[in-house]
Amino acid sequence: MSQIEPLESQAPNPLEDGIPFATKLQELAEERPDNAAVTVVAGANLTTQILKVALAHPRFQSVLGHDQLGPVAFPSGHTTAAASIAIAFLFVVPHAWRPAVAAIAGHVAFYPNKAEITVVGV
Repeated sequence: MSQIEPLESQAPNPLEDGIPFATKLQELAEERPDNAAVTVVAGANLTTQILKVALAHPRFQSVLGHDQLGPVAFPSGHTTAAASIAIAFLFVVPHAWRPAVAAIAGHVAFYPNKAEITVVGV
């Protein structure tokens, strides 16, 4: 008679499952930073589009009146695009430029999100 493992040990661990991908991305970034940048932008935006469908539900905000947001409005594709492109720049700029690019990228990634918070009225 075989022993059955507890359900907890069979459950996937996102942290452990994500580590090999992060390691491969780091290796790719060292070898081909342009390909790593494209991978980050494409992967982030693909993930956002999948999550939009998976998490879709009505988000009624009385303050918006008739101009309601659609059920697939979140997570934001605009914020994802801005943040992923900002991160992609960090892969391709020279090492000496990275602190300045990171500071600018942080602002670029923040402002689309700030605009969405303002629109929703949070």
